[in-house]
Amino acid sequence: MDWKERLARFLLKPQLEKINYVLEDLIDRYRYMPIVRENDPEQVIAALQEVDPQLYDYYLRQLRYNELGVELTEGNRLQAVNESRILYVRDVVTQTIINLWTDYAFGSAPQVVPIDTNARADWNEFWNARENDAVLGVRNIKSLSSTVLTDGEIFFVFFTSRQDGRITRIRTIPTEEIREIITMPGDSSTVLYYRREYRDEQGQVYTMYYKDWRATDDELDQANLPDDAILAHRVRGDMQIGTDVCILHAAHNRLGKSSRGYPLMTAGAAWSRAYRDFVQDRASVARAAASVVEKIRAKSGSRGIDLIRARMESSLVTSSGSAFDKNPPSTAGGMWIENDAVSRDWMSRPTNAGDAAVDGNALLAQAGLAGRVFPHYLGRGESFRLATTTAMERPTLEAFNGYQVWWISVFKDIAKIVLGFREKYGAVEYSTTEVDVQVEAIVLTDISQLGFFMQSINQSLIAGSLCVESAEAATIELMRVAMQTLNIQNVEPVVNPETKTYISRPGDEMNGDEPLTSGGTPETPPQSSGMEDGGFSASPF
Repeated sequence: MDWKERLARFLLKPQLEKINYVLEDLIDRYRYMPIVRENDPEQVIAALQEVDPQLYDYYLRQLRYNELGVELTEGNRLQAVNESRILYVRDVVTQTIINLWTDYAFGSAPQVVPIDTNARADWNEFWNARENDAVLGVRNIKSLSSTVLTDGEIFFVFFTSRQDGRITRIRTIPTEEIREIITMPGDSSTVLYYRREYRDEQGQVYTMYYKDWRATDDELDQANLPDDAILAHRVRGDMQIGTDVCILHAAHNRLGKSSRGYPLMTAGAAWSRAYRDFVQDRASVARAAASVVEKIRAKSGSRGIDLIRARMESSLVTSSGSAFDKNPPSTAGGMWIENDAVSRDWMSRPTNAGDAAVDGNALLAQAGLAGRVFPHYLGRGESFRLATTTAMERPTLEAFNGYQVWWISVFKDIAKIVLGFREKYGAVEYSTTEVDVQVEAIVLTDISQLGFFMQSINQSLIAGSLCVESAEAATIELMRVAMQTLNIQNVEPVVNPETKTYISRPGDEMNGDEPLTSGGTPETPPQSSGMEDGGFSASPF
């Protein structure tokens, strides 16, 4: 350190102390934000900006740049989840993007049909069970997609009776309660257990280990668990009459080697906040410009000005004893009379709205890119030509399609778990536990085009260039797409009348057949699910 630097440090000592204080305070708050989650991030930001807004902004940028080369930690992920939840509630851009993904890709509710007809009654019993309505009910099932997009992952936990494997109960566990994922020693891709920490109503903390649904008994024996570890599939009764428990972990937005999922708007959160602040600032400018819209010039002194003001103000303000207004404001289309001593002019205050629109589009585009959604989906379509918006739709629809395929795979795994439990404990055997998952079409198809294709299939069948089986299969698929386009729910019984893909509620009728209820099939009487003795209870734990 030369004499110039020593002199500068001596002369600028107060400023340097202030800089170091801001930096240390910022680092502490930034590191411990995931732990102290009851503090609103916006309140922390406001507190730091009171010290020095420019220094705060500068050092926050430096911290983010320095973190680019640092491995992401669980604390970073939880902070992103907490921020994503807050934005989903408070930020209209984040909320709109997540709802667009859910509405386009997830739709109202998928239709899951087992390929083996013998498995359909057991599957429908699970899908329509009252116990599972909190997760799979019509009013609740779309929230699964919102949870995945907001948290980046979802943990399904399954409870089934070892007596007969009937009516597997499904619940979800919040991502912050899964503190650790235990994998096979030497093989991080094979998951064995999930360590969950949660609190009861009295604040007591519990730790429990849940097995992964794919892990075998031999693999579970190799897990490195504490000696006092409580296993969920063993604590709920003995191995013969108790409840079997497992977890299905579905992570949507994985980064790098991490097995945990990140929220959809992790990369766009900062830009979404910046756009929200920008619009709020523009609202302040517009409010200021509209606060005074007219000015009056009077060739008079202060007394004359006071007289004009009193004449224009309401009598409810100028006099305290009046119960009604003697000088109400002019109605729409009223007249103003003045002499040469008084003149009224309309005030024109430009707000640079044209430049602001360009700046706002730039910020909104950055926020939308994180969610693969372009500004014309977010209410700024006036700035884009039709050809441009049409070209932009392809990558967005591809993203929606990928998310739809992801959910199809999740429901297929759920079916494997439910039907697998039934095979294991119910002394039944299916030819396959695979299912056909029908979801709503992302792009609605023109019905006239579908009719044209059906006519072409009919003509090919008559001409002998298409066999009967192929024509029938193609027609069924076209009918399914047509009815999905018309938003017809439960299309499978219509396109495939010989398959009963749903069960009716008590009191309903189904083509004159005896309705299937959650109590059993027409051929078999209702059986005990094993929930009364040694089965599962009302709460997971």
